Amino acid sequence: MQLHLVTLGLKKRRIVSTRIGFIGAGQMASALASGFSAADANVTPEAISFYDPSEESQQRFCDRVSGANALESAESVIAASDIVFLAVKPQIMPLVLPEIAAWIDDQVLVVSIAAGVSLATMADALGSTRLIRVMPNTPCLVGTSAAVYSPAAGASEEDCMRLGQLLNSTGLAFQLAESRLQRRWIHSLPSMRWSRLRRPICQQELDLVWRPWEVVARTGLARGTWKTC
Repeated sequence: MQLHLVTLGLKKRRIVSTRIGFIGAGQMASALASGFSAADANVTPEAISFYDPSEESQQRFCDRVSGANALESAESVIAASDIVFLAVKPQIMPLVLPEIAAWIDDQVLVVSIAAGVSLATMADALGSTRLIRVMPNTPCLVGTSAAVYSPAAGASEEDCMRLGQLLNSTGLAFQLAESRLQRRWIHSLPSMRWSRLRRPICQQELDLVWRPWEVVARTGLARGTWKTC
C-alpha cells in the first residue's frame, strides 16, 4: 500500500499565500478554517470566505474564524478563492454540484469533504478534474485530526502539497488512492478484528487509532508537556 505522509517533522512547512473558500459553513468547515488561519500568517482570516444559507451556521463560522468573509452566494465564494472546499452534507451534494458547475474551471482547486461522493461523480457534474477528495476525522474539531485525501487526475503535485500543508495545520494528512477511502461502518468495537486492518484504511479506523493518542497528548499537555507537533 502506497502511503504518503505529508509531514512528521516538528516544524511545519510555510503555507503559500492562498485564498480559501467554503461552500457550507458547518462545524467541520469552521474547524478547518480555524486551523488554516492559525497555522501561518499567510493564511489570514481575511483570506477566507464562505457561503451558507443558514444564518445560524454563518454566525458560528464568524465566531470561530473572526474576520472571515460571509458572502452572498456560492458563485461569489468561487470567484474569490484559489481553493474551494465543498463542505456540505453528502445528501446535499447532488443539488450543489449542478448549481456551481457553471463557475468551476481549471483556475480553482475544488476539495470535497463530503463522505461517499466519489471523484468521478464530482468530475461528471462539474466538468473539471482539478479535484481532491478529503476524509477528515472528528478530532479535526479540536485540532488533532488524521485526515486522508485522494486527488483526481487534474490535480497537480503542487495542489496536493498545498492541500497537505493546510490539512497538516489541523493534525496529520495522508495521501491515499481513492479506492482506499471507501467508507465502511463499524457498528461496535467488540466486532473489530485484527484481520480487518488488512483492508483499505477508512475514517472510522483512523478514529479508533487516533483517539487513544489524543487522550495521551491531552494528558501530557494538561501536565505541562510541551506540544511539539
